[in-house]
Amino acid sequence: MVALPAILLLFIGVVPLEAANILILAPMPLYSHTYAFVAIFKELAVRGHNVTFVSPYPLKDPPPNWRDVEVGYVPYTANSIKTMMDGPYSFYFALNDFCKTLMEKVFQEKLFMEFLEYDTTKYDLLLLESHFCQEPLIAISHKQKIPAVTFQAMSLTPWYSFLSGNEVSLHLQPNMRSPYTNRMSFLQRLHNFFINVLELCIHYYDYIPHQQALMDKYIRYPGYENRPSLLDMLRNTSLTLMDYHFSVGYPEPLLPNVIPVGGLSAKIGEKLPEEFKNIMDNAKEGVVYLNFGSVLNSKQLPEGMLETVLAAMGELNHTVLMKWDQENVPNKPKNVLIRKWYPQPGILAHPNIRIFITHAGLHGITEAPSAGVPVLCVPFFADQEFNSRYAEQAGFGITLLPNELTKESIVNSVVKIINEPRYKENAVARSNILHDRPTPPIDSAIYWIEYVIRHKGAKHLRPARNDLSLYEVLGIDIALFILSIAVLPFLFLILLCRRRATKVKQD
Repeated sequence: MVALPAILLLFIGVVPLEAANILILAPMPLYSHTYAFVAIFKELAVRGHNVTFVSPYPLKDPPPNWRDVEVGYVPYTANSIKTMMDGPYSFYFALNDFCKTLMEKVFQEKLFMEFLEYDTTKYDLLLLESHFCQEPLIAISHKQKIPAVTFQAMSLTPWYSFLSGNEVSLHLQPNMRSPYTNRMSFLQRLHNFFINVLELCIHYYDYIPHQQALMDKYIRYPGYENRPSLLDMLRNTSLTLMDYHFSVGYPEPLLPNVIPVGGLSAKIGEKLPEEFKNIMDNAKEGVVYLNFGSVLNSKQLPEGMLETVLAAMGELNHTVLMKWDQENVPNKPKNVLIRKWYPQPGILAHPNIRIFITHAGLHGITEAPSAGVPVLCVPFFADQEFNSRYAEQAGFGITLLPNELTKESIVNSVVKIINEPRYKENAVARSNILHDRPTPPIDSAIYWIEYVIRHKGAKHLRPARNDLSLYEVLGIDIALFILSIAVLPFLFLILLCRRRATKVKQD
């Protein structure tokens, strides 16, 4: 019986993989970006690989073969988040400033830099979120001479498509920082085009050069002078694991080097702690669950909004479970229970849940329909309005923008979603689609990570377009050539007419 797994692997043509040393770099205070993928990281250790996890969030109960390297928590300011709420154009400048500042703070964190300098382990694979804020860390794959796999807590944008070699659509695919669905009018496609062009230009000409400078300053080792440019290393990543699935997002074309593993955070069947189970079981009118995510807190919320939300919750007959950073909130209604943490997948899976009021972050907008729960979306920034409009289009949610929030609008929307069966029915339909897949997302992720190790970087997955510059990928060189061919005859005619006119004057 011991040899059976190996026999099965040989039968299906997959060679068993020896235990690999895997380095996971996640030193930034971006818990929502990392925690969904922790299930993959733990499973790698469970399956016998030696995992080193560098993060400010060490595991409370690590599996065997797991090594936590706890680094310091690098704080970020409330103002940096507030600036991102001013629309898609301001968002990109604010986000890039946020990432530049945070990356430099990480490089100044003593424990992290000591690990980079003194760790002598020889690794076989690097795992990191190399496309978001921490691009310079891709240099560790060059230092170790190992392949890199990036995990990405969102679907593709034009910039991420460019880095991974996927199709860069400037007008057809809605940008996740826009408020649009995949059914855009001409003017919306035009606006979407300008947002996408801005994203590409600001990353290519401003952001990446800055991150390159940080990499050159802080990541030095024997031979670093000869390493490729930061952009070339990012475009040479072996694989991208993307927290996306078409059941809770718009279909998009993906090359084999991008693997969708959306739904990792939707832990169906997770047991509720007894305290929360009793609350849920005893809620006679059902439960309304409210969570605005791990980033937004009382310092970033627009003035007066918390009071408006609480007043609306007090009008409901339901028990309200509210996650918030402060538990002692003035004028809290009796039916509202505030905690700094709730076991969200378990709450959403309980049969007594009626609705999820969410900021529409990617995990919430995946976990709710995964459990068949309709949503009221209150988006603030980044991809949240994009996700909210998707929930509306798919029929399992309603969107209220922050400037539309009143006690009446919140109560009316909650009552509408609970009382009209179509919202629940559409959420259940999405749940069925999400779970109807040939392979669980965690098994798919593990297979492809081990695939990269087995095939020593799997360079055959890398598209040739990743050797082209941005203007070549966009076809600007071809467009300019065709334009010049079209314009040259007209220029020739103009010059000819001028010569003739000059000759006539002379005669």
